[in-house]
Amino acid sequence: MATERPSDPGLWSTTANLPDAEAARAALAGVFTNALEAVRRQAEQALSSGPALSFDPADKAQAWMSFGLTLMTQPQRVMDAQIKAWSEWSELWSSTLTRMSGQAAAPVIEPQRSDRRFSDPAWSAEPVFEHIKQAYLLGARQLVDFVDGTDGLDAQTRTRVAFMVRQYLDAVSPTNFAATNPAVVRRTLETGGVNLLTGLANLLADVAAGEGVVARRASDPFELGVTIAATPGAVVFRNDLFELIQYTPATADASRRPMLYVPPLVNKYYLMDLQPKSSLMKWLVDQGRTVFVVSWVNPGADLRDKDLASYVVEGVVAAMDAVAQASGESDVDLVGFCMGGTLAATAAGYLASKGEGDRIGSLTLIGTLLDFSELGEWSVFTSAGDLAALKRTVEPKGYVDAHELQQLFSLMRANDLIWSSVVNHYLLDKEAPPSDILWWFADGARIPAAFLKSYGAEMLKGNHLREPGGI
Repeated sequence: MATERPSDPGLWSTTANLPDAEAARAALAGVFTNALEAVRRQAEQALSSGPALSFDPADKAQAWMSFGLTLMTQPQRVMDAQIKAWSEWSELWSSTLTRMSGQAAAPVIEPQRSDRRFSDPAWSAEPVFEHIKQAYLLGARQLVDFVDGTDGLDAQTRTRVAFMVRQYLDAVSPTNFAATNPAVVRRTLETGGVNLLTGLANLLADVAAGEGVVARRASDPFELGVTIAATPGAVVFRNDLFELIQYTPATADASRRPMLYVPPLVNKYYLMDLQPKSSLMKWLVDQGRTVFVVSWVNPGADLRDKDLASYVVEGVVAAMDAVAQASGESDVDLVGFCMGGTLAATAAGYLASKGEGDRIGSLTLIGTLLDFSELGEWSVFTSAGDLAALKRTVEPKGYVDAHELQQLFSLMRANDLIWSSVVNHYLLDKEAPPSDILWWFADGARIPAAFLKSYGAEMLKGNHLREPGGI
């Protein structure tokens, strides 16, 4: 049924201002300064051999080729998709013409409720922007459905093609361009274009940094150990791979069996101890639990040979030994998150094989893979070619950098972790709102070369953890 859409006089009633002279000078100075640094950085990379790719592009090209060859054998499928698309586009054009004539018309397609890109009122109130929004969403849905509905593709090829299609669709969203984002149009009118100059300076600064990520620009309300990761505790043990933190008891009596939390290697330990109001660790000690946490070292080249076995035996098992020494208890409640959970489960199997399984009173795994046969979109970067490329990348320096891991994780949630920052920092020139979890996400850590190689071979490729005695 046709519905009235809200009006939004705010966009077109915005006064076009001349740029503030001082702000414009500062923005231009930033552009020139950062441009020189970016050119210098690019020249350095051009003169060097440059970093090796950490993935195999030929593998991705092969997926596209297989997709194209499959389509060539299904002309009827292509024709049916074209007929359906023509019908849906005709409906959209008819709806847009109705809106343009001043009449109400129900939208042909709307964004999902979780899609925050189109929250500005002008996307629904202004016929032109609503058409742009619906045209993008309709084309995106058609392309995704076309890939999903193509017969004859093996699961790996379909996953890779679907992933690359999603990356393309995320990149070409109209929200990412100055002329087709009403919020950017409004901001540009208000500042006289200074926002775009400052945004260009921000872009050049990120290019000059050379890390391949959009720097998150936000006021910094967090101070480590004060407003974040602030639950009191002390280091009670350390070795080459980790420090063991014991949180200070908050009650007169504590439970007998201690708890040991094993975090992933990619980020720091305090995901479960962010702000005090949301800290799981604070809540646990307030309930009378005795809590220990592994804080992995940020490795350099000296730890290049520490592999999966090292992190299990010298890491998780050594931490359990230290917990037993500190608490006087022989068993522990073991908790692992993500890769830390995989390490905890591997340690449980290792101890069971030695007849010491009773050292683990309970095992709790959060967001943890044990069977790696179905990796979803992560399988896009786990082919034999990808693992070989990763090996070539990490061998020279002995580890993978935190920002390289951040690039990979950002691709998996590109709208939230890449394109929202592009819009805020390059187009709107606005600070991001404070976020404890994104502050934690940016506080990354390196991973040794030997661990990546053994983890890739034993877990990602071999999937041996599910086999008795496989690891």
